[in-house]
Amino acid sequence: YRFLFSPASTMFLIPFTHGTSTSAIAGYHLLTRDISPIVMTPFQHSLMDFSHSYFIYDLINVCLNREYLYMTHHTPIMIFMHLFKKYDYGRLFMQSLFLGEITNPFLNIWLYSKKDVQSQLFRVINHVFTLLFVAVRGLIMPWFFFSSLMEIKNDLRVEKMDYYLLCILSIVFNIANLAWMRGLVKGYFKWLRQ
Repeated sequence: YRFLFSPASTMFLIPFTHGTSTSAIAGYHLLTRDISPIVMTPFQHSLMDFSHSYFIYDLINVCLNREYLYMTHHTPIMIFMHLFKKYDYGRLFMQSLFLGEITNPFLNIWLYSKKDVQSQLFRVINHVFTLLFVAVRGLIMPWFFFSSLMEIKNDLRVEKMDYYLLCILSIVFNIANLAWMRGLVKGYFKWLRQ
């Protein structure tokens, strides 16, 4: 119980809570609701506001800790969310939230367990998290970005500058994911050889 109330626990618990709740809610809605690609529902607006507040908190946190790779990840997210709202992309928002946050709970368990790489928790979560991260961030997300950009390109409501901004930010976002993935996989194989 001491861990739950320590200042260090917020480093893991806040992102874990946001990632778990938003990926579960977005996944549930994607599976059970007819989500129009055009219209954003009041619930989706509320979920976006909730996520927006978390990303502002986390962006401030990564800036204070000078975690530059996270900044290249969080800054595009804030702009993506603005554009989702501007063009009423409810389905795209829910898909992005699900894909973006599905690895977060595992990431935070992995980060917590990494304090003791010999622990049973780390030995299990390291395999699960590495495979999940490579699958989601290295394979599914680049495909998702590409197919979404092709869909947005055909939307006559989208201003050219917004589309180009989305393209540039998508590239930056995916380069950051690939850089993380490279470091993760490199560390994973180094750990396996020990």
